[in-house]
Amino acid sequence: MTTSTKVQLTDELKRAIGQRFVLGFHGTSSKLDDAASKNIKTLLGAPYYLGNVIMMKRNVEGKDEVREMIRSLQSHARQVQGEEAKPLLIGTDQEGGLVSAFTVPPGKGKEGVTHPGAMPLGRVKDDDKYETSALEMTRKTYEASGKELAMLGVNWVYAPVGDVNTDKRNPVIGVRSFGEEPEKVAKHVAKACEGLGQAGIASCVKHFPGHGDTSVDSHLGMPVIRKGREQLRKEELVPFEGVVGVKGVTVMTGHMAMPEVTGKTYEPCSLSREVTKKLLREEMGFEGVVVTDCLEMDAIARTEASDKEKEGGWEGGCGIEEGAVKAIEADADVVMICHTFEKQVGAIRKVWEAVEDGRIGVEELMKGVERVKKLKDWLGLTWDKVTREDEHWEKRWKELKRENAAIAEEGYRRSVVVRDGFVPLEKDLAKTTLYTPANESINLAVDDAEGVLRTKDGKVRNTAGPSFVAMATKLGCKHVVYRDSVDVQGGQGIFVFRNGATSEWQQRALLAVEKGSSRVVVVSCGTPYEASYDVAAMESTAAALSHVLSLVIR
Repeated sequence: MTTSTKVQLTDELKRAIGQRFVLGFHGTSSKLDDAASKNIKTLLGAPYYLGNVIMMKRNVEGKDEVREMIRSLQSHARQVQGEEAKPLLIGTDQEGGLVSAFTVPPGKGKEGVTHPGAMPLGRVKDDDKYETSALEMTRKTYEASGKELAMLGVNWVYAPVGDVNTDKRNPVIGVRSFGEEPEKVAKHVAKACEGLGQAGIASCVKHFPGHGDTSVDSHLGMPVIRKGREQLRKEELVPFEGVVGVKGVTVMTGHMAMPEVTGKTYEPCSLSREVTKKLLREEMGFEGVVVTDCLEMDAIARTEASDKEKEGGWEGGCGIEEGAVKAIEADADVVMICHTFEKQVGAIRKVWEAVEDGRIGVEELMKGVERVKKLKDWLGLTWDKVTREDEHWEKRWKELKRENAAIAEEGYRRSVVVRDGFVPLEKDLAKTTLYTPANESINLAVDDAEGVLRTKDGKVRNTAGPSFVAMATKLGCKHVVYRDSVDVQGGQGIFVFRNGATSEWQQRALLAVEKGSSRVVVVSCGTPYEASYDVAAMESTAAALSHVLSLVIR
């Protein structure tokens, strides 16, 4: 809160402010000796004293490299911040499924962390054929993922997604949510947090107060959700309320506007004291760490709105640097900025100014520092623990991967939904063609690489995501990538939708394939909302899609 007292900015206060940020970087060197790692080393040392780092997909080369990189980060922080400082929180977006920073794409040949995403797990049903219940499947899956991450040095995971996907057109949540029913989502969220906690990982339920009921992506603009507290308590808040008192659970605030709650038409929830301080902390009783979503998303970072947006009343965001101050004023403990070094430095210095000017009170500043410290203590972080050598690491990793492979296998198998009365295709691969959509970016939260298909003379024919390339390789039949047109091969076909319910060009391609084929099986991956078409609904990851094949081919 704003005060009138001027404050002298000491080294101690700079160290405290450093605990209030989690920042990303662009390096890939395990020793942090590449040019792209220079910035994070600068941020860890004086005068910034960064207390928390987020690992992005761009940093991940493989298990050995990323494990050594994290140890290098901790060792450097120990060296430049001193023994009296606390070790770093090392966070990452490992939701499972589409948003999985530590999942290495097929073909790189280096093991990563892989497990089913939220919506497939939300569609698992209790079945007498399996000893594990549907909810226990979620707990085991997140515990398995958490154990692998912990072995790599990660201690804070920005998962599970607590959003209830009430708008099926949602461009940014969708398959990342456990589903559309608040109570069901809440049960899975609680089990996910339990599993991560049992693995020694701090979980982070996101995106408070709920990003499920919008058709606008906050990476690209300002979503507005016109719901009051009473309606939120029946829907969006249910999953968050279920874990509000659980140790080791943190909460991420989102960049949507909720004018019925904040009283301001376009104030982002992540920067609203009415949301973080009053609703989450005072009304719901949450006492743990609150982190913002990345401030480099357009809802905050883009200070100039388009003409169309201005017509609707939004003039643009406040900017990253000012957003950092507003987030701390709102009572967020940690400000996330993932990409741009200059903006990261600018945001820290802006908070310095706000503390000096009395805009952020020292007492309020230190309350957030204390909450971060308690989380680090709950995790049992010590410098010796986070930097020590482990000569048996490789052996323990292999044993863990064997155990976890069975869990993932069961999760993928049970999460495939097949329509009643479905009859598999004949196993005549010479007469079978796999049709997959050209790889498109789903949203900026999904950082997926592209595979490339070429003609015999080496020219680029079209692009296919790595999951579809892996599916085609396992199937071993002809593979056609469709987009504006489709090269129909005749015979029997396996046609794949990716979020096809909202894609007219995919629907047009299906009509053409059906017209020119003897029989077509339709696989719906991504969000399973193609109710009038789908034979099997599954997320679009290589491991998941491979399980569909045993169902669609005899």
